[in-house]
Amino acid sequence: MKYKILKLILLFICFSFLPSPGLSVELVGQGQGATPAEAKKAALADLSQSIATEVKAVHTGWKTLLDGEYREEATEMIRVESRLPLLGVENYAVEGVGNWEATAFLRSSTAVTLYLNQLQLLRAEIQTGLDNFQQKERNSEREPLLKKLLAQHEDFKRHLTVLLAMEGSAPPDLPVTSAEIQDLLRKATSEPDSLDQAAKLLTADMQEYKDVFVFPLRAAKAQEVTPFSLAFQGRVMKWIRPILDSEKSEYLLHGAYVPRAGGLEITIHLSKAATHEIVRSNSIFLKEVAYKGLRVEPSQPEFEQQLQSGSWASEEFRVALRTNKTSEELVIQEGETFEIHAKLSRPGYFYIIGHTFSGAEPFSFLLEINRDHRIPQRFVRYVGPDQMGQWIKIGKFQAVRPLGFENLQIFASDQDLSGNLPNWQYDPVNRFYRVGKTPKASLSEFRSLRPAAGYSAEATLTYTTVEGID
Repeated sequence: MKYKILKLILLFICFSFLPSPGLSVELVGQGQGATPAEAKKAALADLSQSIATEVKAVHTGWKTLLDGEYREEATEMIRVESRLPLLGVENYAVEGVGNWEATAFLRSSTAVTLYLNQLQLLRAEIQTGLDNFQQKERNSEREPLLKKLLAQHEDFKRHLTVLLAMEGSAPPDLPVTSAEIQDLLRKATSEPDSLDQAAKLLTADMQEYKDVFVFPLRAAKAQEVTPFSLAFQGRVMKWIRPILDSEKSEYLLHGAYVPRAGGLEITIHLSKAATHEIVRSNSIFLKEVAYKGLRVEPSQPEFEQQLQSGSWASEEFRVALRTNKTSEELVIQEGETFEIHAKLSRPGYFYIIGHTFSGAEPFSFLLEINRDHRIPQRFVRYVGPDQMGQWIKIGKFQAVRPLGFENLQIFASDQDLSGNLPNWQYDPVNRFYRVGKTPKASLSEFRSLRPAAGYSAEATLTYTTVEGID
């Protein structure tokens, strides 16, 4: 009885502050924990995922507002997902049976002003930093100023991404681009010629931080973890104080690389796991000789580009995929088991198509998510009102050979999708229900099966399977 009364009080508090329909964008996260602090932390993590889903959905609508560098960098920021900053969050916790439950709200009616103020402050700081840089003549003095500018620029982009998702305002102008900062920083530092040297230089001012979870570097405009990314991740972990469980980390280290003439431009950021505040940023140019024999280019750039465009999208309907480990820069070792979870923002139906490029012949297949059902219900699952907004376990899987680049694509709708499945053919040898010819050739065909009525949405989860590390 105590639990029910407290929960009703919490719901009353939360809904009493709800804005009128059409006047405000509201995003909600929910979480549970053994203590109020743990429950609120889980709610904030879920809220970050909600923001990421919202940003992806509205991207098509506001990307035309952006020109120049912002158009490109906004697309990159959409893939940052749960690392977006949270301002003006309301977080409530109530004691349940054996644990605590929390709900976190982010409302545009109060948050937009906070984000605008923060953007104005960051712009002023960037201008001051640029003025100070121009007054310095020695590289030893310029380098720390440029690193700070790089972190501020990254912080600006993240706040801007959330603001655009909530309001759609045109971005403020900046006096310098991140590409220009990276170029200046490259000139102010040496050019290493080995992975180990580069990792050491990049993390020189990060080694005091402990419990750092290291993500593999992202290749530009790609989700795949390349052999170079995996090798460099190992080198970085030698020079910092890492932790292997992202859920227990105090800090997150992540970054990206872009091929240039004669080498790679690498940028990394160290941020607080709880707030995603960036505390350190570094950039360096890595000579080609340092990664000779390692593939740096994504193996399926055209397919990944297809995934990013023309997807099922709806502002009224959201869908997301993740594993029980993470959904970003995901690497799974051979023999390792993992769970796949899905979440729908409203009642509806969904099915999942897998795309595998790990064998000699790439192919797509329907994932069996209800193996005890007959076809087509074997491939389609319904999410009722009692499950909407919650992560639902799809099943447990194991990474087996052949190893390599894999992708899962979830299609969801408030209409029954049993009659909208692609034609399949059972492969008795490998026990797959194959669909389409090849992933690249069939992606548009799969998307053409979108129901004519109602709301529909899609999401993807990319991961790379690799050999086990002894």
